[in-house]
Amino acid sequence: MRSTAGQWSRASLRLLVRVVLPAIAVLMAVPASADEAVGSGTIPQGIWALNEARSHSLNPGRQILWVVKDDRRSFVWVSIVIHEGKIQILSYNGVYGGQQTKVDGAPIVAATISTGPHTLRNSGVIQGRGEFFENCRVYRGRKRLRCEGQVRIAGQAVAYVDDFDWFSESPPAVRP
Repeated sequence: MRSTAGQWSRASLRLLVRVVLPAIAVLMAVPASADEAVGSGTIPQGIWALNEARSHSLNPGRQILWVVKDDRRSFVWVSIVIHEGKIQILSYNGVYGGQQTKVDGAPIVAATISTGPHTLRNSGVIQGRGEFFENCRVYRGRKRLRCEGQVRIAGQAVAYVDDFDWFSESPPAVRP
């Protein structure tokens, strides 16, 4: 189900969208309301696939990011990461401009602020690594999401880039 370039195949992404993500949505019980359109927030709600060729991640591997809710008040996402054969599921349910919130599935606390149209800034602490920040921006007609960040490891700044391509809207079961 994986292409030779290490990217997610369409079949893998379809399986993820049809089976895994709806199950996670039920577990998260994220309410949706009629005023939450796909494009209503800073980052378009839906499924994003990491473009490994354009990324320089802290932990290189395959990643799917599902922006479940972004209504300019709250920011909810789920990420599935495959790194060195291990699958990790992360989730975040924070408030724009609020206090740092734990990222479930990882030793991270983060806060999110909107820094302008289609841009946001995440900052916080990665336990065992150090403080981090990342600036994310949506490009190309809302079909590309690029996050450029730094984490301080042993007193040194280590830069990273996570560059995502739009894949699809959220599964029908969780659309507003």
